[in-house]
Amino acid sequence: MARNRIVPIAALVVVALSLPFYGRTWNHFMHVVGAVLFLGNLIVTAVWMTLAKRSRHPESLRLGVQGVILTDHLFTTPGALLLLINGGILASPYFQT
Repeated sequence: MARNRIVPIAALVVVALSLPFYGRTWNHFMHVVGAVLFLGNLIVTAVWMTLAKRSRHPESLRLGVQGVILTDHLFTTPGALLLLINGGILASPYFQT
C-alpha cells in the first residue's frame, strides 16, 4: 500500500522542482538529473535482472522483480517526468513565433 503513494508524491516533487521560475540553468540541471536517474536505473535494472535470472533461483528472481518495481517507482518515473517537463520548458523558446 505504501508503494501506491510513492508515484504521486514523486510526481508532485518533480513538478515542483521543474517550475519555470527557477531559471534556465536550473531547468538544464534538472534535465540532466532526470537523464541520470532514468538511464542509470535502466542499466542497473538490466544488470540485476540478468544476475537474478542467471541464478535460476525462484526466490532471487521474485526479489529482483520486486526491486525493479520499487526502483521504477522511485527513479525511472521521476526521471522520465524530469526529462519531459524540463525538456519542454527548455525547448519552448524555439517554438514561439
